Amino acid sequence: MAMLLCGKRANAPFFWEKLNIRLYSLEEVCYVIRKYPLIAVDGLVGEAFADWVGTSGLSDALSKELLEGIRGGESSENLLLTVVQTANYLTMGEIRALSETLTRVRSMKPYDRLRLTGKMYYEAGRLSAAFERFREALCEREKALGHGPDELELAIFQADRADILCDMVAVAMLRFDVPGALKLLDSIGSAGRFRRAEEYRYLITGDAFLSEEDKDALKEKKRKLEMKARTTGRAKKVKDLSGGDYVKFASYAGNVLREWKQEYRRTV
Repeated sequence: MAMLLCGKRANAPFFWEKLNIRLYSLEEVCYVIRKYPLIAVDGLVGEAFADWVGTSGLSDALSKELLEGIRGGESSENLLLTVVQTANYLTMGEIRALSETLTRVRSMKPYDRLRLTGKMYYEAGRLSAAFERFREALCEREKALGHGPDELELAIFQADRADILCDMVAVAMLRFDVPGALKLLDSIGSAGRFRRAEEYRYLITGDAFLSEEDKDALKEKKRKLEMKARTTGRAKKVKDLSGGDYVKFASYAGNVLREWKQEYRRTV
């Protein structure tokens, strides 16, 4: 039965607002679950999803099993595993790894789970959701500090806090929010103490508490990334077309700009 599900494609997609994507098959669903498990566990498999599995013709049996599980109070983790096991798309090793991840996440401290979820949103390009999860992680980390911490506990807290703030800086930089990024870096304090913070500061301002060797390494890394951006993908094609037929160039460049705008909107 499960093997028959492979390759089936729904006529109408399931829209998942958390990642702003449309899913047409159980293979696509399994890929998303494996790649973004902490986002998927937060409501992907609900009654709307279970209904879609049935009405789209993908699997009446799976739809019924999911609905029974949802109404019977089954955990989100087990519902996700039901989907991937039935679809027979992931390998046994991938399913086992997914199960271990979901089990491990249950025992995580709230700020660690929120931060990991934020990283998955960041990887998915959902920058507003990533920033919000990092902000929540920071609040939870501050709550966990307690009263009268000893010297070691305080040092660990400061390092954790700096790392989470740097996660937020990374989001701000991708959103071209330079003032916001610098404000976050300033709030870290202890200049020169946290390397990651100083690296971000150097990339933004060109000035930081780093050795000349480290600065040169960052310059080279930045140069290579800029070169790659200019010489690969759509940017390269726009450049190649710019010296030829103007109509083709204008048409392609216009399409690229529209796609970039759509991609940017998906980050919010």
